[in-house]
Amino acid sequence: MSREVADYWMPKIVFVNGKPVKATPHEATFNGRHNACKAKVLLVLYHRKHKLNQTDGLSLAELCAVSGVGYNYMGSRVGKWVAWDYLVRKIKQGMNRPVYSYSIAKRGEHFIEDRIPRERLKDYLEEIRASRVKS
Repeated sequence: MSREVADYWMPKIVFVNGKPVKATPHEATFNGRHNACKAKVLLVLYHRKHKLNQTDGLSLAELCAVSGVGYNYMGSRVGKWVAWDYLVRKIKQGMNRPVYSYSIAKRGEHFIEDRIPRERLKDYLEEIRASRVKS
């Protein structure tokens, strides 16, 4: 494991079928939908933080609207992305009630900068743009 990875990610104990297992880092593949959706969400949040200087997070509905990822799928994944330290979750005031707000975490920034292959990054950016045109 590189020194950079060790600086922000520590192995954790997770429970699989009721038994404790030490979680270890692994290389992400970009063949499936799960990393594509995660990459799109992280790209949107990375762009907001580093290009637009907007440090406030987005609600789940707002993230879906700007990333093009489906609400039901993202709703099932954001909790895991928070637990895996890709996202930071806070509470903010919504239209008529408090809602969760999501922003990019250090590990999410590392995922964008170092893990996503550049050719896939271009594909994800095009998909985000295409979804905004449809909206």
